[in-house]
Amino acid sequence: MKLVPYKIVNKEGKPYIQIKMKDGETKVFSPEEVSAMILTKMKETAEAFLGKKIKDVVVTVPAYFNDAQRQATKDAGIIAGLNVARIINEPTAVAIAYGLDKKGGEKNILFFIPWWWNIRCEDFDHRIMDYFIKLIKKKHGKDISKDNKALGKLRRECKRAKRALSNQHQVRVEIESLYDGLDFSEPLTRTRFEELNNDLFRKTMGPVKKAMEDAEPNKGVNPDEAVAFGAAVQGGILSGEGGDETKDILLLDVAPLTLGIKIVGGVMTKIIQRNIVIPTKKEQVSTTYQDQQTVISIHVFEGERSLTKDCRELGKFDLSGIAPAPRGTPQMAVTFEVNANGILNVRAEDKASGNQRKLPSLTKRVV
Repeated sequence: MKLVPYKIVNKEGKPYIQIKMKDGETKVFSPEEVSAMILTKMKETAEAFLGKKIKDVVVTVPAYFNDAQRQATKDAGIIAGLNVARIINEPTAVAIAYGLDKKGGEKNILFFIPWWWNIRCEDFDHRIMDYFIKLIKKKHGKDISKDNKALGKLRRECKRAKRALSNQHQVRVEIESLYDGLDFSEPLTRTRFEELNNDLFRKTMGPVKKAMEDAEPNKGVNPDEAVAFGAAVQGGILSGEGGDETKDILLLDVAPLTLGIKIVGGVMTKIIQRNIVIPTKKEQVSTTYQDQQTVISIHVFEGERSLTKDCRELGKFDLSGIAPAPRGTPQMAVTFEVNANGILNVRAEDKASGNQRKLPSLTKRVV
């Protein structure tokens, strides 16, 4: 994270953003608080355009977002004073936007964001920034890598140049008073950009090349606009204000990752399978593995591997008060429920006593 104009600090096991404010005061913000600032700005922009207050929103997230990240997204909406009516996957929103006016049968829609947006936008930005940082040091003998203000200016211009290169062969990166009296001005060609990011491009193209060979891609759809449009349509459906165009639309989203619990030997017992339609609810009967055991630990994981060490732990909790009995005798019902937002709730119940425990909030485990 050396090229960002802020620090990432550890606070209670969670990454926080540390920023030096204009008045010199240093503040730290949680990821949810930063997201809330963005949502607040978007809310204000929409209210200025529509001329009325906004309370309910539909928020889109990357399809790979895990449970903790989805919960954190909803928390960010609450901090921003919004009611998050629904969280939907970005590809789902695009499918809604693309298919709204298309009738007559089932279709598969491949949503591929081209050029710089795959992997992470920052990966491409950092390659350009590294290139210019080294160039500045070589040509002018100045090292801007430790100056947050200069890095912020350079990042903004690198992002602008990156986007411009989608329809231009060359752009000029110009920054007045970049650092220590230096007025920076250098060209960046598309060829140079591709050289700097060649390995990243190869990573994105391999998995989709075969699928694209037989497809008829629509290259005229702006991905950002399509995501926003699809979310707006879903908002219209939920509010009942979508009109005749949306009355026949049924949104069936899916769980992006398999969810399960750890059993003896570190084996991942899958309870909710990846790509199952949500909302959904599944139950798994668990038991003790030792004689006279009175407490059972429920470890919740997500992932596709057979061993939990290769999956991501979401959380754990203990169900106590189990009546002493030979191993395998007590019966505990472990219930997994994923709501329409893709957020998981886990509950364990001792069938004999009716004693229940739930998985605590997962937002502290967001990364």
